[in-house]
Amino acid sequence: MLSKKHRLPRELFDKVLEKGRFFRSPNLTLKVLPAPDGISRFSFVTSGKVSKKATERNLFRRRGYATAAKLLFQLKSPLWIAIFFKPSVKHKVFSDIESELTEILLQ
Repeated sequence: MLSKKHRLPRELFDKVLEKGRFFRSPNLTLKVLPAPDGISRFSFVTSGKVSKKATERNLFRRRGYATAAKLLFQLKSPLWIAIFFKPSVKHKVFSDIESELTEILLQ
């Protein structure tokens, strides 16, 4: 699990949405902004389009944070990252999502 220190708080989330660079993949959308404070932070968003059930949406978010914890110290520079799951992610296995996220973040 990712510690609170490395989660993106709401007040910084808006900055990432406004000024962040945009990346797309088949199952994920990312907004990335270089971290001015030198600490990498992640935020995962799962909309109601992915699943109507909150438990399923939370499962995707928890899995995302677990993957981010593994990748945290492999990033080349500190970044603030907002990751949005697309509805197509519902039909994917966790290992596919994890590899896709790893591929995007380590570019």
